Amino acid sequence: MKFRKETLFMLFIALMCVHCQPAFSQNDSPNELRSDRYTVEQVAPQQTRFSPPMTQADRQSTETWIVELEQSSVLEMRQGLMAQATLNSTLATKTAQDIKAQLIEYQQTLSERQDRLASQLISSGLAEIVQRRISFSKNVLVVKAKGVQARKIATLDAVKSVYPDARYAPTITTADIIDIGADQVWGLFDENDQNITGKDIKIAILDTGIDYTHVNLGGCIGDGCKVAGGYDVYNNDADPLETADDPFYPFLGHGTHVAGIAAAKQENSQGGFNGVAPDALLYAYKVCGEDLCSTSNILTGLDMAANPDGNINTD
Repeated sequence: MKFRKETLFMLFIALMCVHCQPAFSQNDSPNELRSDRYTVEQVAPQQTRFSPPMTQADRQSTETWIVELEQSSVLEMRQGLMAQATLNSTLATKTAQDIKAQLIEYQQTLSERQDRLASQLISSGLAEIVQRRISFSKNVLVVKAKGVQARKIATLDAVKSVYPDARYAPTITTADIIDIGADQVWGLFDENDQNITGKDIKIAILDTGIDYTHVNLGGCIGDGCKVAGGYDVYNNDADPLETADDPFYPFLGHGTHVAGIAAAKQENSQGGFNGVAPDALLYAYKVCGEDLCSTSNILTGLDMAANPDGNINTD
């Protein structure tokens, strides 16, 4: 039986979804609530672009907020242009170069609109600082603002929604490779009569980093290594090596564990085990640390993973 690589890719994506849980319980007492502890509740019609409701203390405390703009992201625009060129016969002659030119122009437009909104937020006192700008996979600004200011930001015409920079904690499930039938997939063949082992597949791990020095994870990072690249979003540096930044950090090893499940490869001379896709390449994006995994870090990691070479016109 043969499977297309696209089908296998979707299988990998499904398997690699890390189970996360909110960092705080819905049972937290009201006087302990902060922006990253809100539960989902109904809000007034004029406030539907803002989530969640606030206590009086939250209105005055400075928190981190995700501000989503109305326009589509670069990736969404690219997908739309490619779909149009494929499905609409009148656009069949549209060249790849045409799409590239449109995407470059659109990216510039998004950048200018983000600049205008950022300037407006700072000059009007609605935000104290704009921490990050994300535009490839999601069109958002990450800002520091008081809760009452964040609610006002949500009313601006350029803004689609505003929500807290919620934090999540990674968890581990008990399912193994045999449970999910990965060993059976290895005996199947793709359209080129090659065993399905993840060859030519790239998997991004957004987690606590990866200990790429491990023999079953290649022992190195970069060209020619199993871990081909990545970034430490949490510490804002180029090395996503999993380390114990805090001796009491409770999730040390989680990212390496997930990477092993995804693509560890057994070395006969040194033992070990095979992951789901032992011939796949890995990209490590460290988005979690001592204070868990923030939404803004996850969004930044997704943006980098979707565009690892920084070129909007490459797959």
